[in-house]
Amino acid sequence: MTEDNNNNNNNNNNNNNNSVLKHNASNNNNTTIFSIVTIVTVCVVSQLTGSVGSITSISNKTTKKVCNVLDYGAIADKKTDIGPAISDAHFDCV
Repeated sequence: MTEDNNNNNNNNNNNNNNSVLKHNASNNNNTTIFSIVTIVTVCVVSQLTGSVGSITSISNKTTKKVCNVLDYGAIADKKTDIGPAISDAHFDCV
């Protein structure tokens, strides 16, 4: 009878261990799902909600100044670097 009791105890221990493993796996799944939901929620909430960009309308900009990179020293010859002219025009016009 002692041997039967030992076998029953071993079976009970194995069942308990299996239930603990299943419980831990369930907790890991719950943690993963919670993490994903949290990340998605943070991304959605953190999106920009107000206006973005310039507060000056295009119509107001064009009435003030017309910018042409040729007026800032650019030469349209496909050889000359127009970077400085673009930079200067951007600085003055934007």
